[in-house]
Amino acid sequence: MSMIGKIRNGSLYELYIKLFDSSELSNSEKFALLAIAFECLRNEDEISQELGYRMVTAYAVKFGDYEPLLNAAAREGYAPLVDGIIGKLSPEKKRKLGMFSVEFLDASLELYEDEGIVLTNDQWELRDYFNEHDAEDIAISAPTSFGKSELIIEYCRKRAGQKICIIVPTKALIAQGSIRNSVYEG
Repeated sequence: MSMIGKIRNGSLYELYIKLFDSSELSNSEKFALLAIAFECLRNEDEISQELGYRMVTAYAVKFGDYEPLLNAAAREGYAPLVDGIIGKLSPEKKRKLGMFSVEFLDASLELYEDEGIVLTNDQWELRDYFNEHDAEDIAISAPTSFGKSELIIEYCRKRAGQKICIIVPTKALIAQGSIRNSVYEG
């Protein structure tokens, strides 16, 4: 049975609703919710993974307990999120996590840093791919805020004076042009 099938046949629905409304959850319900969320994160199905990540994120926000989100973010290679969470942890929470864990995560963030910016695993892979194929015509499709603009700017700087063609979907170009015009006019 798939993960989604297990969820539909279980009691997740009631827990999930409680997570997003004003209901209180008992400690055993919180534990069950996190267990299900991490089971979803370990699943190969992308929809299950997204559900697990959403549950862990909502749990962190609702209860102010960022340890599960820190674990999920570290596991998924979301280095910018790990960096943000570690920066906001109180000294007491850091001691609770254990200095080795905090120092290890902190040190591993250096591997994800490039010119003062912390990148995700996927952003590193995209940057590597882009750099390996920079002598070829390539197409890049990635979500908003994925770092495409930075890649393009870096590419153009390296080739100042050369003719470069960048194709952008019309809606995105219009939106970006509207934003730039309002900035220049304002």
